[in-house]
Amino acid sequence: MEPLTALALSGNVLQFIDSAGKLIREARQICASVGGMTAGNRDAIAVYDDFRTAASGLAARPLHPRTADDAAVVSLAERCNELSDDLITGLKRLQSTNLGSKRDSLRVAWRAMRDKGELGELEKRLERYRQQLMTRIVFMMR
Repeated sequence: MEPLTALALSGNVLQFIDSAGKLIREARQICASVGGMTAGNRDAIAVYDDFRTAASGLAARPLHPRTADDAAVVSLAERCNELSDDLITGLKRLQSTNLGSKRDSLRVAWRAMRDKGELGELEKRLERYRQQLMTRIVFMMR
């Protein structure tokens, strides 16, 4: 075997071992958890739910906004609400239905690894909206 081929193969093997280790660690956390999900996911759901409640309060402004800033805040808050709902739904899909089941925990951990990019993208989008919403509110306070 050529040296470069051997190096590439060993790199692939190490990457596989690392991914398998992460999958097993996550499955163990899910299996040992009380609610069938990792503590990080449970905390994230609580934060997004609170943010969704706050955004709902902003979106519930009068139907006829007085200024363009009011309309922008309502629009941003509605979008934050939608993205928060999507994130919460995605995180709840990462909950084991058979508490203590190793097989179900492994299935959920696999889904978490697979959906990590999609959920991360939703988080980034929500963060951009949150920043824009905060900017609008600060400018309105002036």
